Parts: sequence; structure tokens; C-alpha cells
Amino acid sequence: MHIACGDITDVSMVDGVFVIKTTEDYLYQLLDNDENKKQLKTAFNMYGIKQFKILKKEKTISVAQQDLLILKRIVGDKLEIEGE
Repeated sequence: MHIACGDITDVSMVDGVFVIKTTEDYLYQLLDNDENKKQLKTAFNMYGIKQFKILKKEKTISVAQQDLLILKRIVGDKLEIEGE
């Protein structure tokens, strides 16, 4: 659970509710598990957060496409991708 929480990258506070969003099935299933929800509730209570939600988002682009976008931002015009 501790290691999986490192994969959480989309969080926000909405009206006092800590919202965790993920597109990853494994992460959603792990976090939405009753025992793990208890652990999260205990951890959040230590920081004064009384409510949280775990939401499953649909993937909009593939991991490979995300990686290519990141590479394009880093190297700019120096990156040529065949097939585009």
C-alpha cells in the first residue's frame, strides 16, 4: 500500500474532501479496498482531513503516448517520430 501510494499523482481538495483520482485499475482497486480505506482514513485524520474520495478516471491516451508527449516537451524539435 505504501509503495502504491507513490503512484498517486492526481489529488485535490474539493469542499473539504480530499479527492484521489486515478486511471490505473490496480491502484483504484487497491485504494478502494475496505481495509486500505481504514488505513487511509487513519492517516488523513492525523492531518485533520475527515473525508476523502477515490475516483476512477478513464484513460484518455496510452502510456506510450504520454511518454512521447513528455519526451517532446523535454527535447522539443530534436525528437522525430516515424509514423506521425
